[in-house]
Amino acid sequence: GDRTCSLSCSDKLARWNVLGCQGALLMHLLEEPVYLSAVVIGRCPYSQEAMHRALTGRCQNVSALPKGFGVQEVKIQQSGLLFEQSRSAVQTRRADGSGRLAPCGAAISWSAVPEQPLDVTANGFLQGTTKKAIRCLQARSRISKVELFRSFQKLLSSISEDKWPDSLRLRKLETYHEYKEAASAYQEAWSALRKQAFGSWIRNPPDYHQF
Repeated sequence: GDRTCSLSCSDKLARWNVLGCQGALLMHLLEEPVYLSAVVIGRCPYSQEAMHRALTGRCQNVSALPKGFGVQEVKIQQSGLLFEQSRSAVQTRRADGSGRLAPCGAAISWSAVPEQPLDVTANGFLQGTTKKAIRCLQARSRISKVELFRSFQKLLSSISEDKWPDSLRLRKLETYHEYKEAASAYQEAWSALRKQAFGSWIRNPPDYHQF
């Protein structure tokens, strides 16, 4: 099939293990990155060695990172609990091996917030969205880039401008791309990580971030 702009879960987790999971926008407001302390894998075919290599091993020699950033030695653990809808569980139940297993286009995202903690999507849009409504605001997932950017702007509007960090106060920023690029320490760390460990990382065209 055609090449996509999607990266594997392990690639993204390895990146978080150096840059933090907060992203570029929140680094404007934080003193240091937010790192995961542990990753727990459900019961499935598993290799501790392969997991360590995927999440930390290939980044261990990354150096020259800005202050506050560093390669973390995250704990990797496996649970004895089996996700009933996982590929291996479904294959075990279908002993005859009939039919082709295909990934599901639906997703459930949960966050510990008081309002609407669940975000249920199908093929990238909120579940129940009709074809006519795909381009409407109501079709957007709350964790889409544009909605996260709107939440960030709402957060900024609640803070007196004279208390903004210099990275936001000393320049006129308009687009999502400009706000991300203005997080200079984060971008410096990301550039070093790409050069030293992820040279083939697929990057979205800049036009995708001009909103």
